[in-house]
Amino acid sequence: MEWWRRFLLAKGYKDGMVGWVEALVQAMNRLMVYIQVWELQQKPSLVDRYKHEEEKVRQAWQQSKKTE
Repeated sequence: MEWWRRFLLAKGYKDGMVGWVEALVQAMNRLMVYIQVWELQQKPSLVDRYKHEEEKVRQAWQQSKKTE
């Protein structure tokens, strides 16, 4: 869609090869941004990660108390 918008609708084809390459690079950049946003949405939130680490520390502490 980005390539279509830049190359055809914005008349990037009038710039020749430079316009084609620019439209392609911008389309790839847009795709990379979408992929990065998707990856960030797949990871647990920072709060969830801290809760998980806190639980691991609590369990380790309880285990060390039992061995004393």
